[in-house]
Amino acid sequence: MLSADPYVCDEHEWGGYPEWLSKVDGIVVRSNNTQYLAKSKAYMDHLSAEQQFMMTTNGGLVIMVQIENEYGSYAERTYIAALKDFH
Repeated sequence: MLSADPYVCDEHEWGGYPEWLSKVDGIVVRSNNTQYLAKSKAYMDHLSAEQQFMMTTNGGLVIMVQIENEYGSYAERTYIAALKDFH
């Protein structure tokens, strides 16, 4: 299953985020922060283009995409809505 944002697992290496992301002034990860959403969208656009062949609609095995991982009941609703609009 693919996740619709770059979050991987917060137990390891800052949730899978690239280290340079922590140095972006004003960024707030996993939020409705404009800078974070822009970086996330760019990442997901790139990843989605590379993974399209894996979707069942293209003969692959991936049947769905998860918007967020283990965060739905805690997240800002505007953040989740923004992720949903990525695709």
